Amino acid sequence: MTKTGDLIVFEGPDGAGKSALANAYTRYLQSQSENVTLLSFPGLEEGTLGYLVYKIHHDSLSLGIRQLTATSLQALHVAAHLDTIERAIVPRITRGETVILDRFWWSTWVYGTDASVPARTLEALIATERAHWGSVSPTIALLITRRESLKPEESGELWRRRAELYAEVAEREAVYYPVRNVSNDGTESDALAEIIRIVGEPQQGRQSRERTSPIQEDVTR
Repeated sequence: MTKTGDLIVFEGPDGAGKSALANAYTRYLQSQSENVTLLSFPGLEEGTLGYLVYKIHHDSLSLGIRQLTATSLQALHVAAHLDTIERAIVPRITRGETVILDRFWWSTWVYGTDASVPARTLEALIATERAHWGSVSPTIALLITRRESLKPEESGELWRRRAELYAEVAEREAVYYPVRNVSNDGTESDALAEIIRIVGEPQQGRQSRERTSPIQEDVTR
C-alpha cells in the first residue's frame, strides 16, 4: 500500500519571509533525496487558474479590470485553491509525495477579515474549500513571524493587525493539527535550521496518518 504523503504549510503575513523559507526548506528536502514539490496559493504556474488570479490580485489593470471588490477577490482566490487542491496537491499526497504549500486558507480568512468581507460570506467560502480538502489536512503548519515586516508597504498598523489575525487563526487550528511558530527575526539560515528541527520533532513525526478536516466547524469559532 502506498504511504500517504505529507502536506507542510507555510503561512504568515506578506513581509514575513514565508515564501523564501518555503523555497529554502524545499531545497533542503530535495538535497535529502525526498520526493517533494513546492506549490503556492493562488499559484505561480503559467497556464493555471491560480496564475490568472495572482495576476488579477497584483496587476488587475493589465487584464482590463478596473474595479474588484474584496469579496469577489477572495472568492477568486478560493476558486484557485480548489483547482490546485484537486489538480496538483491531493494526487501528489495520494502518491506518497511531500507537498510544501506556500499559503493555506488561513490567508483567505486573514485578508478577507482585514478587508471587511462579510463574515458569513467568508465562512461559506472557506467551508467550501475545507470540504474540498476531504480527509487531507496539514502534517504541520508553520506560522512565520517577525517583529517588523520585510516590506515597507506592509509595515506599521497594517502589519500589526494582520499578524494578530494570523496568531488568532493559528491558535484555533492548533486543536486539529500541529501548528508551530517560527521566528524570522534573525537570519534565513537560523529560521531554516529551526524549521528543520521543528518538523523533525518525534512527537509530530512526518509519518503517514489518517487526517480529518474539521469542515463542519465555524471558522470564526
